[in-house]
Amino acid sequence: MSASVSFLAVDLGASSGRVMDCAWDGQRFSLAETHRFPNAGVRIGADLHWDVLRIWTEIQNGLRRCCARRDELPAGIGIDAWGVDFCMLDERDRLLGNPHHYRDNRTNGVPAALQSKMSGHDLFRATGVQTMEINTVFQLAAMAIAKDRRLIHACTLLMIPDYFQYLLCGEKRAEYTEASTTEIFDLRARCWSWEVLKKLELPDCIFQEIVQPGTVLGELHAGVQAECGLAGSIPLLRNSARRAGNRFRRRAASLRAVSLRA
Repeated sequence: MSASVSFLAVDLGASSGRVMDCAWDGQRFSLAETHRFPNAGVRIGADLHWDVLRIWTEIQNGLRRCCARRDELPAGIGIDAWGVDFCMLDERDRLLGNPHHYRDNRTNGVPAALQSKMSGHDLFRATGVQTMEINTVFQLAAMAIAKDRRLIHACTLLMIPDYFQYLLCGEKRAEYTEASTTEIFDLRARCWSWEVLKKLELPDCIFQEIVQPGTVLGELHAGVQAECGLAGSIPLLRNSARRAGNRFRRRAASLRAVSLRA
């Protein structure tokens, strides 16, 4: 690549988020942080949640600041975030409550409670992911055990970065490395593990098509353009999960080792 090009990157972490103005001049990259904001769980009674609407407001603030400091439109916008947590939407694509934080205690003891349906060994063989109570599969199982009405009425599940990507462009997809953090992803077939969903009696209709990092999902929504002052055709790129690359390679190596021993 030799031509000068610039992008906007939204990087969401579990303790802070930032919006970065990124440029490539044909020889090197330059990064400028234009907006940083704190991020943390919100305690409501016994539950710990993410305040996704505040995060969305901060993302828009960051895009607005980027727009104010540049003369040309960015070549694209991408988002990355932490894994395992998710948002749920109803049949009209309305958010079904603030999503739970991965440190919420609703998953305590859930892996052990599911042993009769699917052992930890079989779950690992199916997904290549280390069993941890915070994983998406156990969050969903906890909702099923509690007969949580959000799970009953959910039509769409979007991982945290996929939800914000949806707000930016209106397309609902699941990014590959983000899906790999759920313990519901079949590493061999590279798709959702229908075996896991069936054995654990979890709904399979709420999961979205999986796409690769860097996939162009669509263009920035007109409403967001007007709100942030970014008028024009700007593609939305799907980034990989935050800090997930090395973990994903380790999972792949572990799964290959299990396959060789089998």
